[in-house]
Amino acid sequence: MLAVRGEPTYDTATGQRVGERLPVTWVDIDHPDPADAESFPGPVYSQGRARGGARFLGLEGADWAGGQLTFVVSEAGDAEEGQVWTYWPTDLHTGVLTLR
Repeated sequence: MLAVRGEPTYDTATGQRVGERLPVTWVDIDHPDPADAESFPGPVYSQGRARGGARFLGLEGADWAGGQLTFVVSEAGDAEEGQVWTYWPTDLHTGVLTLR
C-alpha cells in the first residue's frame, strides 16, 4: 500500500495542494488474500493503514504511460469533485506523488 514518507496514515481526501510533491514508499500487506477478501476487503485495507498506508477516497481508474501512473480518486478533494494523482517511481520501493 502506498504511504507518504514521514506521515503515517496520511489522508489525501482534503487539504491537498495541486503540484505539491509528496515523497512516498510502499508498505507490505502481510495477508493480501484473506479467505473473505471478495466479500469483505476491509482487512486488507486495515493492514495497510496499520503500517502507515495513505487513505484515498474512491479509487477508480488508472493509466500507466511514460513511466508514471496516473489515477483518479472520485470522492475526494476540498470541493468533493474528485482528484487526479500522478505517481512517479524513483526506484522499486520509493517515488513521488503529485496532485494534478
